[in-house]
Amino acid sequence: MRAAEDLQALLAHSWMVGDKLLDAAMGRAMGGTGVLVRTGYGAEEEKAADVSPYGRPDRVFDGVAQAATAFLASRDALDTA
Repeated sequence: MRAAEDLQALLAHSWMVGDKLLDAAMGRAMGGTGVLVRTGYGAEEEKAADVSPYGRPDRVFDGVAQAATAFLASRDALDTA
């Protein structure tokens, strides 16, 4: 939260990307979007999402590059709206 203040980040427009369901849950808890990537532990985490206390992520991508591309596309959509 301190970093968000220091950087004047808009958490509602931010994505937390990780290979653990906890990462995605943290993104949602901060008011943003929780993203799971299938690299690292992500594929196994995705399989366990229905029974995890962290729940399902908002978005799932094969890797960080795909997540970054989708994030940038979502930012472009906001800029043109």
